[in-house]
Amino acid sequence: MTTLAFIVRLRELHDKAKRGALTANERPEYEQSRRELGRLLLVAQHLNHGGQTLRSQFRVARMIKVEIDLGGPAPEKTSTIDLASGGFAALLSGSQPIGKPVRFTMQLPQQAIEGAAKVASSRSQGSLHRVSFSFADLSPAHRDHLEMLIVDEVLSRFQNPA
Repeated sequence: MTTLAFIVRLRELHDKAKRGALTANERPEYEQSRRELGRLLLVAQHLNHGGQTLRSQFRVARMIKVEIDLGGPAPEKTSTIDLASGGFAALLSGSQPIGKPVRFTMQLPQQAIEGAAKVASSRSQGSLHRVSFSFADLSPAHRDHLEMLIVDEVLSRFQNPA
């Protein structure tokens, strides 16, 4: 199967999945195609970093409003700079200690998700800090919603062949 045929078929299956219209025979193909897309994108992301293994899940650049409870008087209101099925990154005003547990609420399209996460990394970027969080207790329904959004984002980057 060519790359174009793979993307066209995945888009077709993904659109059916979003409508809840996948048949029992199509579900395994769709799930396998999503896994394959993830592997391909992860390899591409590693190639962009000299082949270093950086993460186990691919990520997409996507701004989503998120509130993060860092233990202060009010949650930090910011936006994600990237998303993955295992976590997200955001720019914050201060560094955060690795492993610090936090609560978050993310405003995904059609549904807000909330849960616990922990700080996975924190590094300075000028006057701000890029802080990455890994999800600690994301429900299967919230993870599925997030993964659908990520696949939507990836597929939107490929022109729809007419």
